[in-house]
Amino acid sequence: IKGGRYSAGIGGGGDSDANSYHVGNGGKVYVYGGDVTATGGDFAAGIGGGSADEDCGDGAPMYVYGGIVHAYGGVGAAGIGGGTKIDDNVFRSDVGTGGRGDIFEMYGGEVYAKGGNTSSFSSKDEGGGAGIGGGQWGHGGSVAVYGGKLEAIGGDYAAGIGGGGGEESKGGIFVLNGGKVIATGGKYGAAIGGGNEGAGGEVYL
Repeated sequence: IKGGRYSAGIGGGGDSDANSYHVGNGGKVYVYGGDVTATGGDFAAGIGGGSADEDCGDGAPMYVYGGIVHAYGGVGAAGIGGGTKIDDNVFRSDVGTGGRGDIFEMYGGEVYAKGGNTSSFSSKDEGGGAGIGGGQWGHGGSVAVYGGKLEAIGGDYAAGIGGGGGEESKGGIFVLNGGKVIATGGKYGAAIGGGNEGAGGEVYL
């Protein structure tokens, strides 16, 4: 499953019009079985928020009970979670303006999520998306794993699970009460927690 231009693989649509703020957030996703690969269009999440010139969509609740999921974020967007703005000025925007992560709960199955890397036209090389969590400049959400296997890899400067790239993108809440988690941060990003220069959030093991 591949999202169209500026649209998530599964989730919110996008808008390429100049100065547009019209963008879709993700919708709730439930996975019970099967095998799905979701890839975001440019600046949009694999599963989650879309993108517009001046705004970006947030992630939405996702619940995994079984099956296999691969999610790949577009440029600057989370694998699962928030998108990012198209405008290259996003790399000079205020903290928290990127698409945010939402609730992710996993009870079984396998999930592999990889955030997109920095835009080639960015003014500052620090704008990837989290594996699960925020798009560039976006804060992480809440991730809880009770079973199954989760692997999350952050894009440039982003956390594996938590905040996207961009200064001070915060991690969210992470709970591990079963299963297996492999998390890898991008350059200067935490494996679990904040993007570059971002606060870590809460972790419960």
